[in-house]
Amino acid sequence: MKQRCNLRAILITGALAVALAGCRDKPGTSSGPGASATSGRPNVLLITLDTTRADRLGCYRYAKARTPAIDSLAAGGMRFDNAFSHVPLTLPSHASLLTGMLPPEHGLHDNARGKLGPEPVCLAEILRGRGYKTAAFVASFVLAKQFGLERGFDVYDDRMPAAKGDHSIYAYTQPGNVVADRALEWLAARGDERFFCWVHFFDPHAPYTPPEPFDRASRMATTARSPSWTRR
Repeated sequence: MKQRCNLRAILITGALAVALAGCRDKPGTSSGPGASATSGRPNVLLITLDTTRADRLGCYRYAKARTPAIDSLAAGGMRFDNAFSHVPLTLPSHASLLTGMLPPEHGLHDNARGKLGPEPVCLAEILRGRGYKTAAFVASFVLAKQFGLERGFDVYDDRMPAAKGDHSIYAYTQPGNVVADRALEWLAARGDERFFCWVHFFDPHAPYTPPEPFDRASRMATTARSPSWTRR
């Protein structure tokens, strides 16, 4: 199948590796059996990156930023200067993103509390009803399927490693490279199928323990340990 890729970026930042591609058929091309039902429909890849400040990204004019892949994506696409999360919390903000509703409407107000009710219609339900294969790969327990965001997804991968020591809800997370590998494996198996894939990363979230070479300890010749605020 001939395709024109509108977006393609590879982001490699320590443990975080993301491959992003959004493709659309060229006008008049066929995707084989069933092409008439899906011709011209774009694949949809939604990537969410937890607790990332816009004013620390190069595309938002932060001079010290080291975010070349995100900056390149912004330069080749559309960057919004007036867009805000409805809630500064992972679960309710993603619920708003996937339903188009405010927290008082969809009913989720906090992390790891409650469950999305039956009334809201999720984006994955709409797209699956139109013939899309749907999958989600999330990196934090606060987005586990028990909270209701799995509706409409053929695959909802919320597997987390066992927490060591710290047993708070924020200790149950998956490194970005693992999440990316699982998503890429699923995408590689899609062939000509139309897909909606949501990939969620949690790496920028506290506790702030960046991998090499971003660990400050590796760049502090006069200090034996990194600053306390990076090890909260």
